[in-house]
Order: sequence, then C-alpha cells, then structure tokens
Amino acid sequence: MFRKSTIATAACAFGIGSVAFAMGSIPKQKAAPPPPVIDTKTDYLAECIDGRSPITILESRTRAENVVRACAGAIQSRKLAPAELAQARLNRGAARMVLGDQILATGDYLEALRHYEGAIDPMNPDALELFRNGAALDGIDKTDTALGKYSEAIKADPKLALAYYARGVLLATHERAYAPAIGDFDKVLVLEPANDGALVRRGEAYSQLSDFGHALADLNHAIELDPANPAAYIARSRQ
Repeated sequence: MFRKSTIATAACAFGIGSVAFAMGSIPKQKAAPPPPVIDTKTDYLAECIDGRSPITILESRTRAENVVRACAGAIQSRKLAPAELAQARLNRGAARMVLGDQILATGDYLEALRHYEGAIDPMNPDALELFRNGAALDGIDKTDTALGKYSEAIKADPKLALAYYARGVLLATHERAYAPAIGDFDKVLVLEPANDGALVRRGEAYSQLSDFGHALADLNHAIELDPANPAAYIARSRQ
C-alpha cells in the first residue's frame, strides 16, 4: 500500500490538483489508448519492395543488407500474394548477390523465375513482369534470354526506363557492346534526366570507347546529382 507522501508525489508528477488530493480522492484517469496494431507484412514489404528494383539494390551494399532483412521478414509473414512473394524473392536474390551469398541468391532467383514464367500472359504481357523475369534470368547468368526479356519489356512499354537500364548494363558488361549500351542509357536519361546511375553507366561505356570527354562529363554530372554516390567517384578516378 502506498504512503500518502508517495501518492502525493505521484499526484504532482501527473499534474493532479492538490484540492482533489486533499479530499482524499484522485480523479479517474482516462484509459490509455491501445497500442497501434503493426502490420508486419506491410512494414516489411514496403521496405523490401517499394521504390526498389533488383537494379537499384545492386548499387549499394548497405541497401542490400537492409533489403535482405526486410524481404526475409515479408516472406516469413506468409501473407504475401504470389506476385508480391516473387518480387520479394527477386529483390532478396539481388541483395544476396551483392553480399556474396551466391547459392542463396540463386535459390531466390529460381523461385521468382518459377512465378514469372507461369504468370506472364503471352498474348498480353505486362512490361514490368517481363522486366522482372529478365532480372531473374540475369541473376542466374542466362544472359541471352535475359536480354530478350528486357527487349520484350521495352516493346510492351517503350517508356519503361528500368528495362533500358538493365539491357544497357548487360550489353556493356557481358556483350561489350558499348555503343548500343550508350543508346539504352540515353533512353533512360530522356525518361529520367536525374538518374545518376545511368549517368555513371554511360560514362563508363564512353570510357571504354576512349571518349573520355563525354565520360567525365557524365560522371561529374552524376556526382552533382548525388554527391554520396561512391560508384561515380570510383569510375571518375579510373579516367
């Protein structure tokens, strides 16, 4: 049982009037509202998927670590629709690849691929689903097939910047087709002028063609847009 002095101290701490205390009664306090219900699936899924693609995850190790954690939480919630589950696995696969977990990444890519190959309607294909199908194929080194899927995505939606970007990266890194890659990065920058990742990639492609003037211009512009982008500084240091 509390002593009077203890109750008085508590009363003052909670702003209870001295008159009420003197009368030997403490006004009844309103019940605290129940804690908010946290939708684990929504919270994790937002961090795993929203505003991200396998391409953007590959640009940052820190981002990759966050995505692995968030996607794991979303997948373990067992509340994802099939399309959400496939995208969560695709993004986690890309993140795991950045972190060097190639075996686990391959498992995620294969699970995502199983969904996309069965979900895409060949008579009316969705451009974003075609892009994601290509990204899953890209992740397991099926480069030629991935290039085809990216091209199909572009045909389905000529304004899908992600598909141009992904195709450009593959053309430059796997095919050494730098001029066509630059063409794809040009398309990205028409659609998204502030895409610093495309500027870095185009700058690197220009450098491979010994066009160092255009390369430096792109890399400097990328740094202006995002001074915290390490890839731009690394690429510029190689010029």
